[in-house]
Amino acid sequence: MNITERPDGTSVYATVDGDMVDQIANAFYGSHLGTAELIYERNQNLSLQPMVLPAGILIILPKYTPPEPPGQIQLWD
Repeated sequence: MNITERPDGTSVYATVDGDMVDQIANAFYGSHLGTAELIYERNQNLSLQPMVLPAGILIILPKYTPPEPPGQIQLWD
């Protein structure tokens, strides 16, 4: 992945032909669940692009902290 780190701590990815947002999210964050939506929120014009992206689109990859997994639950007392 061709990722550039900005001085403010955000990362920018330049697409190559055939990229898809969920694929980029999975490669950068380790999961596409919730992170693809995060990319779309930060890059609002990205939704105007086709699902399979052309080369040369700059996508800001915001910082993401995964939620803590839920603790163990007890079903009965």
